[in-house]
Amino acid sequence: MFRNEIINWLQQKVLQSADKNNTLSNQIFVVSDSLHLKHRIYSLAGKNRIWPHRVNSLVRLQYLYDQFPGFECDIRFDSTNSKFYIAHDASEINSLSFSDYLQADPNHKLFWLDTKNLNVSNINQFCHVLKLYDEKFALKDRIILESTDTSVIVRLEQLGYLTSLYLPSLDIKDSAACKNYAQEISFFLNRHHVLISQDVAMHEFMTKNFPFNKQIIWDIHFWKGLDKEILSKYMNDNTFLVCLVNVKSPGYR
Repeated sequence: MFRNEIINWLQQKVLQSADKNNTLSNQIFVVSDSLHLKHRIYSLAGKNRIWPHRVNSLVRLQYLYDQFPGFECDIRFDSTNSKFYIAHDASEINSLSFSDYLQADPNHKLFWLDTKNLNVSNINQFCHVLKLYDEKFALKDRIILESTDTSVIVRLEQLGYLTSLYLPSLDIKDSAACKNYAQEISFFLNRHHVLISQDVAMHEFMTKNFPFNKQIIWDIHFWKGLDKEILSKYMNDNTFLVCLVNVKSPGYR
């Protein structure tokens, strides 16, 4: 009955222990001409660079709220009622919206928003609603908007939001495919100030091929989220800003 609570308690102990000798701060990535100089992601250091993956229920958010400075969640935009719903898959949509999170957020935490269904047909309406949210909740310096759609990334970048291009998965053993892939992605990245995101399995590939773009990554293998050595390594990695891990809690799904 209390399995997730017990695992969470253990994970917090491991994170605290791994953090003792870690001093890397995202502040080192800031330069005078940084487009997002004031974004709060650059204030993070040590274990605060480790966030929980898929915080898609209000119960989970509230349970983890005091443990982490930021959370990754999935959102789907409904253009019929202009709402951002918290849901990974369309079948998971219920009444829970991102505004519910913001109203339960007295300390103005950070959010990595994996936008699941944005495209050229709904991005303008999404941006209009996002502007209203920003005016009410001051979001611009504390959210990362992630998308696979480059047209979406460009539009959000124009509005001054910190974005991340969610790279397609790739068979990194296929050298010819990797070369073509890197060339295509580089063409876009050389023209836009964005982060890049993918699973840790592609971390080495991204670091080698896109060295001037900082990453946000995830490693959601259960046991790695309990491994002090691995967590310490991630806390000290200067190629990415945030790493998501598998954190258990009530409301986990």
